[in-house]
Amino acid sequence: MFNILQIASHKTNIGDGANITGFQRTFSEDAKKKNVEVTFTNEEIMEYIPHLGEKDFNSTSFIEWANKFDLIIIGGGGFFSAFERFKNTGCHADFTLQTLTQIKTPIVYYAQGFSVYYGQKYHNTDKLESLFQYAKDNPKRVKISFRNDGSKERAAQFITSDVIDSIPIVPDGGFYVPEKNYEHEELSENQINIGIQLAGDKSIFRFQENNKIYMRAIKKFLSLFFNVEVSRNQNKILRNLADEIGRSVKAKSANLILLPHIHSDLAITEKFTHHLSKDLVRFSTNIAGVYRGHSGALRQFDLYRKLDLVIGMRFHANVCAFGVETPSIGLVSHDQLDALYQNLESDDYIYLSDPAFPKKLSRKIDELLTNPSRVLNARKQTLERLRATTKAFHNDIIEWSLVRTPDV
Repeated sequence: MFNILQIASHKTNIGDGANITGFQRTFSEDAKKKNVEVTFTNEEIMEYIPHLGEKDFNSTSFIEWANKFDLIIIGGGGFFSAFERFKNTGCHADFTLQTLTQIKTPIVYYAQGFSVYYGQKYHNTDKLESLFQYAKDNPKRVKISFRNDGSKERAAQFITSDVIDSIPIVPDGGFYVPEKNYEHEELSENQINIGIQLAGDKSIFRFQENNKIYMRAIKKFLSLFFNVEVSRNQNKILRNLADEIGRSVKAKSANLILLPHIHSDLAITEKFTHHLSKDLVRFSTNIAGVYRGHSGALRQFDLYRKLDLVIGMRFHANVCAFGVETPSIGLVSHDQLDALYQNLESDDYIYLSDPAFPKKLSRKIDELLTNPSRVLNARKQTLERLRATTKAFHNDIIEWSLVRTPDV
């Protein structure tokens, strides 16, 4: 039995849950074809310093425990972080280089994201480069890969080219979220079912509000003490989005399902409903639950599988819609989403900052609901290409970790 430790966000965001379950499913399948049976131990990253817990990646006890496994997987998710607190190697699993030398089990940073929003400062790029350099200098110890959302290109702005050029790009595990059947009260059996997913975090960056420090401080003060939200661009975009969605839903007598992924999505979802007509909210709109982790991902993305169309801001709303073969439209508030669709060779995305986005959205909705087979046939071919890439990387990992002789 090949024992794998996977350090990731197992208990929180369903996007992470889809990523992890999809990876574990496909890795197990690919390993089995090479006559390797695998078992996974899921370790929650949020229980560690400098997250929400007191466990320490750089403690002797962790190092001794990690060395009992055959392989360590870091991720998936956007673990190459912009936050200042990841001071050792610029990663959510914030090993020191000394710790990396003491862990003899091979380590794979799997399909990692590097996400920096417009106006957001990225910290510790020198430390992240030191991690990449360590992997390059110690190919028997560490492998690094980026996910297919433009992360490598964004990281290349900060990292020396000869360090980053050879790092491969690997599809996110969410493309392969396992199928499990659930009953969904939100669905209407005799109507077209349209899902919309809005992201409520990082709204200053997503909606390109004023990023000056003093304006951000004023907005935070008004929100905390007076419950007043000042977000002009966001309100304008939500109003335009609601007008267009409302027209499409009414024209097609459709059922609208709002799809929050995390708790911060609830606030923007509520704001969106304020811009919908009262009759539409009362008679044609449902809101799905906010679920967590692996099981939550299976439930929520089974709902995605049964929708006729998904319109989404979040990365995994689009990844998983694509993976379960439901037509989708990406609402771009971060360049990772248009980079994703470009990697998928699809133009089914719209910039929220585009003044013409309501008209473009209307055309896309009509196109995908009128002729879904066109996009679905193309997506099947793309998914086959992605799966071949994933399989090749998995086979490389399996062979590398099985034959590896530890450096001493």
